[in-house]
Parts: sequence; structure tokens; C-alpha cells
Amino acid sequence: MTYQKQTWQNRIVDPVSGAVIQEGTRITETRMNHIEEGIFDAHTLAESIVGEVNNGFVLTSGGSMGLGFTASGLTASWTTGIGFVKGVRLDVSVGSIPLHPTQGQYLYLDSDGAVKITTSSSVADAKCPLWYFATDASKVLTSTDRRRSIGIAKQSDLKAHLDDKSNPHGVTTAQIGAETPAAAQAKVDAHANKATGAHTASAISIADVGGNFAATDVEGALNELNATATAAQTGAIAKGINNTSVSTYTALLQPIDTRSTAMTYTGGLLTKVEVKDGSLVVKTTELSYTTGKLSSVKETAGGKTITKTLSYNPDGTLAGVTKAVS
Repeated sequence: MTYQKQTWQNRIVDPVSGAVIQEGTRITETRMNHIEEGIFDAHTLAESIVGEVNNGFVLTSGGSMGLGFTASGLTASWTTGIGFVKGVRLDVSVGSIPLHPTQGQYLYLDSDGAVKITTSSSVADAKCPLWYFATDASKVLTSTDRRRSIGIAKQSDLKAHLDDKSNPHGVTTAQIGAETPAAAQAKVDAHANKATGAHTASAISIADVGGNFAATDVEGALNELNATATAAQTGAIAKGINNTSVSTYTALLQPIDTRSTAMTYTGGLLTKVEVKDGSLVVKTTELSYTTGKLSSVKETAGGKTITKTLSYNPDGTLAGVTKAVS
């Protein structure tokens, strides 16, 4: 866990009046133990870092690694640097050392802070390995940098790295077991294009702006329609409320009219009109006369019969019409 820095304030007292201007931070058991825990955690972390490189390393600071070597003839020279051997810090000044002719030799930093030579790589690796030189009788033939390093980062650099959300380590979706954007999009597209079984009716919500349903999902709304569907919910023509109600929907326009009309006359008067669809009588209108005047009209259609009765004045003019439905 990152150490949480504490803020301390001085106690300030007015020298004249003795009034406390600032109470200050009290030294408490909790605050002191917080400091001790921070020191302990830092010490543990330092030990674990050193333990990871048990065979020694050269410190890198500011992007530069110390104890760099050059050779001239049979002499090897090095720059200043800081090395660690078995967890012990050793500050090394510039120096040089004679190389053995016609020999492969390993230079290393020993526990006493001295740069030494050995022909055994295991001896060098057990301390802090630095360089390898192969020589002939007068000069260096080949050289190999064998330094191990641990860099020390600034706190500001560490914070900037932690705050970096641009994937600075280049972690891939495969490494963390995540799905690629393309694969995820393909699943979304497949789901969107699925015609059947994508969602149950109860899982689909509805935006009932008109407030026609109590339910908030498709299945609930369908159940309400099935139980008590109203004209407003289905878009049907509402029935009349009273005799002043007028429906403008008088008929449905058919693409092809297959109906025919048959008329019957008696004594020169029209007494029956039948509207047929083939041999099927759809509507029948019967007309009755009294002393040559139309006295009633009876219309039968759809299982209903409407009878209209006409009355006349003594002068023979129409007085009124009454209607009965049966």
C-alpha cells in the first residue's frame, strides 16, 4: 500500500495575550505508529529489492550507469559508480587495473569495494560482475559488458507512470483474457440482426407516452389488450354514445365489388331489394304500401332488422318516421 503522508502544523500562541492562534498537530500514538509502519515498510521493500539481485548490481541514476570500462593496451580503466555486493552499497572512484596477457579475465567489484580480476565467471558472479576482457600479448581482443543494473526512479516519474492510462506496457487483450473490440462488436451485430429468440416479450420495455397501459413491458401490454382492449388502445372506431353520435366510417372500400342487386316489383310497386354476394343474401330491404303510399321499410342485415314506419297527414303529406330495431 502506498504510504500516506501526514501533515503537521506548529502550535502558535500570541506572545502578548497568550491566546492560541493555531492549535497545532498533537503527537499521538496513532501518528507515531503510522511513521513507524512507513519506515518498516520502506525497509522491507528495500531488502526485497536487494534480495532479488543477490549477486550484486550497479546503480543506474538519471539514465546513466556507473562503472563503465575502457581499455588501452593491457590496462582497463573505469568511471565512478555505485555498486551493491550482498546488499552493501559501495561507492567506487575512477581507477584502472593491469590486465593479464593472453588470457580471458573477469573484472568484478568485491565486498571490500575494490575492483578485482579472476579467470572464473562464477567467482565474479558471486560478487558484482563488471566486465570481461580477452587479451593477447599486448592488447584487448574482445570485451563484454557484464554489469547488472537496477534503476532508481524519481517519485514524480513513478506517479506519472501510475497515472498513465495509455497502456505504457503494451498489454494485449489476449494477455489479460479480454475480448478484442472487433470480436465484441461482431457479437453485438449478430444479436442486433437476430430475428427470432433474441428477447422474450417480458424483457422488452415499452415507452407508453399516452399512458394507455399499466404494464411496462410488451408481454404485459399484450395481456391487457387481450383482457380488455379498448377502441383507443387498438385504434378501432368507437361506438356511439347517444343519438347525436355520428360515425364517418360508413363502409370499407373493397378492391373488387362482387355484390349484385336483385329487385322485386308487385303491382308495379318496388316491394323488395336484395343485395347478394354470389348466392348469399347480404342485405334485404322490404317495402310495404297502404293505398298506394309507402308505409314501412324493413332492412335486414347481419342478424339485425331495422323497421322504419311512415305516417302521413290528412292532406297526404309525410308526417313522420319511427324506427324500431329487433
